[in-house]
Amino acid sequence: MRALLDNLVVLIACVVLAVPHALAVLNFRRRVAVKRRSLITLLSDPDILSRYTGRFPSTKGLTDAESIADDFFRTYYNRSEYVSALALNFLTGCAAFVFATTRIGFPPPALDDEVVRFIQAGHWGTAVLWSVIGSYLWNCYDLIRKTTNFDLSPDAFTRMWLKLWIAAAVASILSAGVTPALQPTLGFAIGLISIPILFEIVSDRANKVLNVKSSEGDSSTPVKVLQGTSSNVIDALTDLGIESTVQLAYCDPMNVMMSTNLPWVVIIDLVDQSLLFNYIGPDVAKIRGGGYRGAIEVATIGAHLNGAPEQRVVGLRSLSNLAVLLGWTESKAIDLIQTLYTDSQVNLIWDLFGGNFVARDRKHVPDAETLKMVITADLSATANVAPDGTTQAPQPAAREIDEKLQKVVAQNDDSQISSARQEITITRPGSNDSTEAAPRKRAG
Repeated sequence: MRALLDNLVVLIACVVLAVPHALAVLNFRRRVAVKRRSLITLLSDPDILSRYTGRFPSTKGLTDAESIADDFFRTYYNRSEYVSALALNFLTGCAAFVFATTRIGFPPPALDDEVVRFIQAGHWGTAVLWSVIGSYLWNCYDLIRKTTNFDLSPDAFTRMWLKLWIAAAVASILSAGVTPALQPTLGFAIGLISIPILFEIVSDRANKVLNVKSSEGDSSTPVKVLQGTSSNVIDALTDLGIESTVQLAYCDPMNVMMSTNLPWVVIIDLVDQSLLFNYIGPDVAKIRGGGYRGAIEVATIGAHLNGAPEQRVVGLRSLSNLAVLLGWTESKAIDLIQTLYTDSQVNLIWDLFGGNFVARDRKHVPDAETLKMVITADLSATANVAPDGTTQAPQPAAREIDEKLQKVVAQNDDSQISSARQEITITRPGSNDSTEAAPRKRAG
């Protein structure tokens, strides 16, 4: 009877350890409904829905916003997947609890004596015990963080129970040769380390023991080269199998939004940066100061070149600016602009980011200090700019040159455009210096 009660106590303790996970799922299911409504609102725009379904057509033939959102919801937050993940978490937690109680001298009566002796006598036991404790505490912390950040998918629970097993295995391997006094610290530290890093630690040690030189592997550029890719962002993308800029550039942004807690604008910005990086590589650092941070800004030059005559003037200046920043010829720069302008993925994220990028950018008016240093495309290329940032009426000769350029642009004669652009100068009052018309700092 005593043995039965002891076993029952162990079972109850295991259930108690699993309660936080079940409660987190119930709370998260209510919170994630907010993400579903956000997705429906986004896809309710007919233009965005049309472009998205054209780029990523549904295999089920879904064409309306609500059905697409429901399909995403059922795919990534399926109830049966939560049940299976929680069941595996519970079983792993039971095994970890039985191991811990046995190691400290309170084995459950149902455990065989040989197993008890093996656990209590193992030199690795202390490190494994503390690795299990560290892993469980880290999982609890991660559970709270993921629930708060709307990121508690079934895969999150799968990684939790897997982490317990991996941490225990790594602790038993690395504990060899470690003094008993340091084993608790080693084990607990291992429990707090993420799964990819644990695999990397064991892999490096195996390579040293076997004297195996690591291969170069994939030569693609990792996403960490992009701005805004913190360790949490990289881990979230890695969980989706997105490890390089190429994979990120052409991923489904809706998939990333439903599978992670990354803000929508961050996802679009990272895809935007990746698309440009895939074409010009590290040279993105050269043009970032000119206002070209992603593919959308560069593609906007194409929108200007295809616009009205006054917009073409803006586009020509931006083209010249981009070519100078990259150290390219203008013909090479226009090839890049045309490629990005017609790219279906660029056009999709352009719409998802807010539609008409050119119109939106004009809402931001530079301050007086900026106007002293940068002649924006909203000002006439031939205006006189006073030291205080104010403008005066253009001189007759300058007005004639400006009209000549706009006329040439309207005729779309490239050979004349090049020569006409050279005639444009900006004369500052009180100075004999002339400078070429400054191109727009930001496309649009």
